[in-house]
Amino acid sequence: MALSSERLFDSLGHFGRFQACVYFASVFQAMSCGIHYLASVFMAVTPNFVCGFPGNVSNILFHNSSASSIQDIWTLWTSTENYVVVQLENGEIWEINQCSRSKREVSLDLAYEYKGNKSVFSCSDGFLYDDTKWKSTVVTQWDLVCDREWLAKLIQPTFMLGVLIGAVIFGDIADRLGRQRVIWFTSAGQFVFGIAVAFTFDYYSFVTVRFLLAMVSSGYLVVAFVYVTEFVGIKARTWASMHVHAFFAMGIMIVALVGFLVRTWWVYQIFLSIATVPFVLCCWMLPETPFWLLSEERYEDAQKVINTMARWNKVNTPCKVSELCSVQQDDPVSGRMGENDMSSTKKHNILDLFCNWQIARRTITVWLIWFTGSLGYYVFSLSSVSLGGNEYLNLFLIGLQYINYFSKYGWKIFNRCGIWPYISLHSRTVPNNCKITCCWKWKHDVPCRKCGCSFLCISEKCLDFHATWQLKKKGCACPWTAGRLAGCAENHTLFPQLPVLSEKVRFFFLCLCILEMAAPKVAVVGAGVIGLSTALCIVEACPSCSVTVLSDQFSPNTTSDVAAGMLIPHTYPGTPIHVQKQWFKETFTYLFAISNSAEASEAGIHLVSGWQIFKSTPKEELPFWSDAVLDFRPMSEAELQKFPQYRFGQAFTTLKCDCPPYLLWLEKSFDVLLHQASEHHLCPGSFSHSLLCGKPLHLQ
Repeated sequence: MALSSERLFDSLGHFGRFQACVYFASVFQAMSCGIHYLASVFMAVTPNFVCGFPGNVSNILFHNSSASSIQDIWTLWTSTENYVVVQLENGEIWEINQCSRSKREVSLDLAYEYKGNKSVFSCSDGFLYDDTKWKSTVVTQWDLVCDREWLAKLIQPTFMLGVLIGAVIFGDIADRLGRQRVIWFTSAGQFVFGIAVAFTFDYYSFVTVRFLLAMVSSGYLVVAFVYVTEFVGIKARTWASMHVHAFFAMGIMIVALVGFLVRTWWVYQIFLSIATVPFVLCCWMLPETPFWLLSEERYEDAQKVINTMARWNKVNTPCKVSELCSVQQDDPVSGRMGENDMSSTKKHNILDLFCNWQIARRTITVWLIWFTGSLGYYVFSLSSVSLGGNEYLNLFLIGLQYINYFSKYGWKIFNRCGIWPYISLHSRTVPNNCKITCCWKWKHDVPCRKCGCSFLCISEKCLDFHATWQLKKKGCACPWTAGRLAGCAENHTLFPQLPVLSEKVRFFFLCLCILEMAAPKVAVVGAGVIGLSTALCIVEACPSCSVTVLSDQFSPNTTSDVAAGMLIPHTYPGTPIHVQKQWFKETFTYLFAISNSAEASEAGIHLVSGWQIFKSTPKEELPFWSDAVLDFRPMSEAELQKFPQYRFGQAFTTLKCDCPPYLLWLEKSFDVLLHQASEHHLCPGSFSHSLLCGKPLHLQ
C-alpha cells in the first residue's frame, strides 16, 4: 500500500507550494517544543546562597575582605564550601554557611578563623540568594536548596517523564482521531499550560502543570513529524523530516536569548510561551492528511484535500481517490490481488513491529540509538550552565550547531556515504585530547554530544525500515519514547555515577549499532521471478544481509506475470553444457521440493506431464536435461500418429510455475525492502548486461 500511495505525489508534486505552506506552518510550532524542553536550564538554576542572617548585620567578613552588605560578597564567592562571618548589631558573631549557621560562644573580636565552641542552628530565617545574574528562579521562589534540593533536581526528570507519556498517548490518539485534531489540541495546550506555569502558587502545582505541558509538547512533536512526512513526497521526505529538528534547535536558541534578556523566571516563562502564538491562532486551518483519511475510508474528505493540494500546486489533473484505491488493490507490497481481503483492513499496533525479525531487529536498534544519543545530548544541553564560560552563549551555540548538522553536513554526508561513515566521522570531529572539564569532577569528550546529533538524525532515516505506512506513526513514537527515557535519566546530581555509566553504555550501544549498520547490504535489480529468486538465495546464504529489490514495476506488472512458467531449459551459447545441466538440476530439485510441500498450492508450483514435438528430428535426441525431469522417454509411433505433421517427439513430466502466485509467495517467504526505482537508471531482466553494453548500473 505504501508503494501505491506514493504515486499520489507523482501527480501532485513531492514538495509543492501547498506542502511548503503546511510544512513550515507545522514545524514552526516545533520551536515551542524546543523552548519548553530546555526552559528549565535558566528557570531552575540554583544561584549562590547562604542561610538567612539571624538579625541586623553591622559587618560581614569573607576571608580577608569585609563588607557591609552580602551583595558585595557574591563577587568573591568561589566555592560552596565557603562561609561568611557576620557581626550583628547586638555584638553577636555568627558563621553563616549554605545550609546551617553557627553562633560563636566567645565573640571578642571579628575574625574569620575560630577554634572555640559554636552552637549550630538551622536556617529558620530562610536563605539569601545571589541575584546579580538571576533576579528570581523557581529555586529561590520556593527555597529548593539544602534538604529541599532534591525537589529542584526532580523538575526536569518529571518533565521528561511527561514527555515520555505524551509520546505514547498522543501517538495512539493521532492514529484513532486524526493528526489534525491532535496538532490543534497539543499546540493550544502548549500555550495554555505554558502561561499557567508562570502563575503557579507552589512547587507542586508548578511541577504538575509542567508535567501536562511536557505531555502536549511531546505529543505535538511526535505527531507533527508524521504529519509533515505524510504530506511530503518521497523525494523530499528525508530532508524535510530531518529539518523538523532544526526548528526544535531554533527553540533552544530562543531560550538562550530570552534567558539573557529576562532574569525573572515567571516573566521569562511568559515570554517563552507567547513566542508561537501566531501558530496557535491559525493551526485550526491545517487540513487532515489524505493518508489518514484513506485509512479511515473517508474517501470524499480525502479527495477534497487532494483537490486542494492540486489547486495550490497548479496541477490540472489531480489524482482521483478511486484510481488510487484501485491501484492499491493490486499493490505487491500489501500482497492483495484485486479481492477485498479482510486482512487489508486490519488495525496495526506496536506489536506488529516485532512480528518480523528483520523489522524487530531494526526497531530495537533505532530505540537504542535514540536512547544513547538523547542521553548524551540532554546531559550536555541541560548542563550548559555548568560548562563554564557564558552559559547563554553555551546554550545558543548548542542549538546553532544542532541546526548546522542537519542543514549542512548531515544531509550531504548521509546521502553520499551512508549511515556508518556518518557515525564514524562525527564521532571523531574533535581530537581525542580535546576535553571539557565539568564541575561534576569528570571529563566528557566533546564528540559525544555531536554523535548524539548524528544518532538522532540516523534514527529518523531508519524509520523507513517500517515499510507498512500505517505503522509509521507508531514506529516514530516508540524511538521518541526511548529518547525521553534517556531524558528522564540524565540528572547527574540525582545519580552521581551516571556520567561514567553513560559513557560505557553509549560506547556499548555505539558498537552494537555499528555492527547492525555495517551488515552487508545488497540491491537486486528486477522484481520478476529471477530478481526475487536471487534475493531469496542471498537471504538464505547470508541471513545477516539487508536485501533491497529495486524495480520500476512490481507484480502484477512484471514480465514474469505473463510468462508460461514451464520448466524446460534451453541451451545458452557460451556456457558449458555441464554447468547448464547443474543449474537446471538444482532448480528442478528446489521447485520439486516446494511442489511436495504444504505450500505448493500457495506458491503455484505443480507437476505437469506432456509432449514436446518436432517437425524434424533434432540433432540431440536425448537432451542434457533428460535425466533431471521425470519419466523422460521418446514418443511412440502410436503417439506420433496423432500429430501427422510432426516426425519426432519427447514425453516427460516437469514442473509448472504459475508466476503471479509464485511472486507473492516469494515476497512472503523472506523479508526484503521493495523499492520502486522510477528515478534510477535500471535495466532489469535477463541479458541486461548486453543491453547496457557492459556499462555498470548507476543508481541516482
